[in-house]
Amino acid sequence: MIDFAIKDCALAIVATGRRAQTLRELRDILRDVHPGCIYHHFWGTLLRPQFVDREYNNDFATWCYHSLHDGTAAERLAVIDPADFHDLEELRRELVEVIDERCDETETMLFARADQQFHFARSVIVVFDTHRRLSHPRELLDALPHLSLGSIFYHFIDARRREPIAVDDFRAWLLGLSEEYHGLCEALAGIDPYFESLLSLRERLIAVFSSYFGPEAEETPDIILGEDQLRSPLSPTPQTGGLLERYAEQAGLDAIEQLRQLAGLPDWAQGHPRELDPQGRRRGRDTGGDGPSDAGTGTRCRLGSHRRER
Repeated sequence: MIDFAIKDCALAIVATGRRAQTLRELRDILRDVHPGCIYHHFWGTLLRPQFVDREYNNDFATWCYHSLHDGTAAERLAVIDPADFHDLEELRRELVEVIDERCDETETMLFARADQQFHFARSVIVVFDTHRRLSHPRELLDALPHLSLGSIFYHFIDARRREPIAVDDFRAWLLGLSEEYHGLCEALAGIDPYFESLLSLRERLIAVFSSYFGPEAEETPDIILGEDQLRSPLSPTPQTGGLLERYAEQAGLDAIEQLRQLAGLPDWAQGHPRELDPQGRRRGRDTGGDGPSDAGTGTRCRLGSHRRER
């Protein structure tokens, strides 16, 4: 089995020297700017330190709203999800088309102030090896809460643009191990990382792995049933009354009440008051036999057990 190598990363920002003061200038530069700029202004905001939640998810929408005061352009650019596009060139064409459409709608050319121009930048990802290795997918459940935001970005976001499979590192590793993790991979594929912060994304990943590898439900105690009780184990008869009482001694009265409600039975204790003394013994009036519970024909089964098999 191939170990999963946990890595961390940071983004080194590189200035391009290109800038825009109007929406048309932004469009013209987008047509031929380095694709790394588009990646940076969409995804780089996730790793950028911020004191408040992002109002818009990419730098283009933020600039249109705060510098050009063009709320319409900002809203249209904000709803573009880069995860929906196969590559950055498709994303570039969508950006140019949206801005073109907005420019055709208005005759007024809005200018940003000289100190609020849009400066194009691109980023270089710097990768660090944490020297931590995971040998089994279950170990990811314990590791995820301690992963840095850089690790989440590297393994779940940046990995999607790496060839040849272009999926996040978690799915790439799981798919290479066994087909039994196909359901987990589908759940991971359903997470859209763009419209959430890295903190929220980490919580989503923890929830997905917890639902798959979470602790198994506790099993209820064994109960010995006779052949007559196996035919109708939850029928309101004197025999099952005694059965449920014995079960109550081991599992508690709350468990019996839940079984009664699930089976749609009348209150099993009506007419058969059963209470437990401090030593756990039954007390009260006994109106029915307990039935053969320890006979040689008894059969062992579990009531309410719902262990999930993997």
